[in-house]
Amino acid sequence: MSNSADAFMARFVVFINSANENIGAELISDNARFFVPNQPELLIGLAGYMQIIAMMRSGFPDIQCLLKEIVTEQDTANPGSERIAARFTMRGTHQQYPPAEMRSPCRRSISTVWSMERSSRRRGSMIFWRS
Repeated sequence: MSNSADAFMARFVVFINSANENIGAELISDNARFFVPNQPELLIGLAGYMQIIAMMRSGFPDIQCLLKEIVTEQDTANPGSERIAARFTMRGTHQQYPPAEMRSPCRRSISTVWSMERSSRRRGSMIFWRS
């Protein structure tokens, strides 16, 4: 794993956990494309990823992401680029239905694997997909 990928992913986790748009602007390019289940179209750029965070927080308002593993390799098709696969565990209190006064919050853990491509020529450009 490269030091730059390690630092990038550590910063990305801070962004996910804080939903800080200033940090997101450092990491996500305007042309980044995000494939999201149950969404008919790609979400694009920082605004698109902020929609993803809003979706996650609508069901898990205190969701926090923990980076478990990173695997990187050089992208032979695009010199100067690297591919990153990361495994996360996300934890938070699930907000269930019926209405709030009848809710009994419960803790849920979600494990997910995300993959991305990051090009040093296009700082922070990435493509995410569930694998």
